[in-house]
Amino acid sequence: MTGSVADRALPEEVGRFLSLDPGVMSCPVDAFDELRDIAPVVEYPSHRMVVVTGRAEVSQVLRDTATFSSNQHANEESSHNMTEVLRRASAIARQRGGHTDLLDASGQTYPPVPPHSDPPLHTRQRRLIQPAFAPRRARAAEDMIVEMADRILDGLGDRDQIEIRSEYSDPLMVGYILTELHSVPEHAEMLLGWVGAFIRMQGSKLTDDELDEIAQARVDFDEYFLERIADIQANGSDDLLGKLVAAEIEGERLTVAELLMVAQTLLVGGTETSSTTTSKAVLHLTQHPELADELRAEPSKLAGFVEETLRLNGPIHLLFRRATRDVDLGGVMIPAGTRVGVHLGAAGRDAESCPVPHEVDVNRTQPPQLMFGSGAHYCAGAELARVQVRVALDRLLRRYRLLELPVPFEDIRFHPQINLHRPVELPIRLVRD
Repeated sequence: MTGSVADRALPEEVGRFLSLDPGVMSCPVDAFDELRDIAPVVEYPSHRMVVVTGRAEVSQVLRDTATFSSNQHANEESSHNMTEVLRRASAIARQRGGHTDLLDASGQTYPPVPPHSDPPLHTRQRRLIQPAFAPRRARAAEDMIVEMADRILDGLGDRDQIEIRSEYSDPLMVGYILTELHSVPEHAEMLLGWVGAFIRMQGSKLTDDELDEIAQARVDFDEYFLERIADIQANGSDDLLGKLVAAEIEGERLTVAELLMVAQTLLVGGTETSSTTTSKAVLHLTQHPELADELRAEPSKLAGFVEETLRLNGPIHLLFRRATRDVDLGGVMIPAGTRVGVHLGAAGRDAESCPVPHEVDVNRTQPPQLMFGSGAHYCAGAELARVQVRVALDRLLRRYRLLELPVPFEDIRFHPQINLHRPVELPIRLVRD
């Protein structure tokens, strides 16, 4: 029997679990379980959306691109931020006279690109993008990432405590990504600044000054990468951005505007999500030193640990879709136009598809990984992300006998975002002997 969305609204006391309360943000596991225990599909009235928590239902939403549009922001605040930033950035660019050639027929400077575009646009873009992300390219990157990780750790000298993100995982991830984006190591700090600016758009409503600041960052980013794209067009390049510039199928190429947006996606995805996954994996190991010993002794198990980290506590908790038609999902009739929150965090702990789901089992036969999406929107850079995180953890474990948390676990703060789950700072004590 099919019910309505309103039949499965979240009880008030459970609704807090999708709030930005610091206590909930620091340890959201209870939220995952309580949400899923209510029903696989429930209404979240205060955010005017439906939340999907069951693994089967999440997979259905991710795969059905005709029914669930990906061109959807996290919330009204994020939508406002994005619209305003792009509007202001377009105005700045026009004043400078540098972006007028990027406008499409509708006057939009910044087109949607994967993972936020829908077919048929997405189909065309994906055909052009996917060949550049062949799995062999990710495997070939491993030696370079190992060298970069060791260089960063060598630079720490005898220090016995670091902030793991800003001093290790962030510079490691951006250090590799910038080589693929036709950039140079000296620009790493600037690129990380742009990552931070773009991520800020996905939180609460920003002030005018903040919007102006991020719009300026958007224009600076564009001008920087327009130079890189022009250089590639003139001289060619074998890096990832070069592959994307040269990509052509049946006379079709990515437009310059699309290349800019894809470059942004690569920079943020290849830096922020991989760095967050690494830091959360390290945080888990501080609480389970016996697991760290096991991984140190058997590095082949690191791949399984990366998958478990993504499944249990990955960097993305919620993706967002919009229903394009009335649809029955998990026995609930969802009206066309409804915003749909796809809860990857809850789906990863669904006992129906993953036995003993709350335990880290590095030997587990893994169900398909949802953190990278599914179907047409499966992340093109998934294999590269896996290599990045696995190497980052391996080099740490090889060098240090013990990774410790020098502050109470409860003191670790997380950014106030319902879609991304990432620590603000994560101090780690490094013990060699």
